[in-house]
Amino acid sequence: QDSAATTWLAEQEANTSSLFGTLRYGFSPALKQALHQEADALLNGLGDVTNLATRIGELNGVLNHQGFADKPWMKALKQPVQDTFKALGELASGAGKATFESVLLAWVPIDSRMALGKQQNIVALLRTLLIGQILLGSTARVAINGQAVTKLKQ
Repeated sequence: QDSAATTWLAEQEANTSSLFGTLRYGFSPALKQALHQEADALLNGLGDVTNLATRIGELNGVLNHQGFADKPWMKALKQPVQDTFKALGELASGAGKATFESVLLAWVPIDSRMALGKQQNIVALLRTLLIGQILLGSTARVAINGQAVTKLKQ
């Protein structure tokens, strides 16, 4: 992807009323916002290496949690948002799995660039990882390297 395409898609991502901005969330701005808030809460306070060391296990636990629909923050969502989440899960585990995987994979480079750019937005990358882990039900799980803090200090 070239930088112009990345920039355009990043702008669409920021726009909760655009189709591209809500595509991977079943066109639900509320589901996107809920995942954004959860990702933001997970990352809140990770500004220093010491705190990162204590949060790696928590982040890995969330990224690898199978019962996401049972989480209190998910149950607190309005029924139409929960229904969207359920429908996305059914789509992603059935006939639409390849399409859904392709959509998510197309966003990973964009989210990665946003995470490292001038206006760092690692929440967007974590949001993509969350929705992918939740809906695709892959046996391969994303995990943050437990040695990350040691490597950062080197």
